[in-house]
Amino acid sequence: IDGAPRDLSLALGSAEASPLALANAMATFAADGRFDTPYLIEDVVDARGRVLLHHEARPSARLAAATAQTLRGWMRRAVTEGSARAAADLAVTAWGKTGTSNRAREAWFAGWDGDLVSAFVVGYDDRLPMRGATGGNTAVPLFKAFVRMK
Repeated sequence: IDGAPRDLSLALGSAEASPLALANAMATFAADGRFDTPYLIEDVVDARGRVLLHHEARPSARLAAATAQTLRGWMRRAVTEGSARAAADLAVTAWGKTGTSNRAREAWFAGWDGDLVSAFVVGYDDRLPMRGATGGNTAVPLFKAFVRMK
């Protein structure tokens, strides 16, 4: 994550990041290490149905496919036996990463449900700490509800 502190707690998810940044990082793992800049508009079409602008994907290899697959395996274990185990009963083979920022100002989960990558970040607008909140007990239930709604 650009601008993230360079300390060991970063691996535990202590840095704050936008849901878009979290989802795009996970999308790189889902795409076997290929990264692309996120975009919000696929096509711009005029009243006659002519495509005026079309997003052209330009993925680049950032990780070896084997590395991405290994990381997905580890993140699968977070769901089956770790901090995201509340999602283990989903009918899909989900994987992802939970995190809780310093002082529990944000708790999050970003992961894959077999079809889509999604990210859920929970926190107060005024950035107050959330007593007892973790990614596993606040954001994972949102991920589960989203997957079940699809």
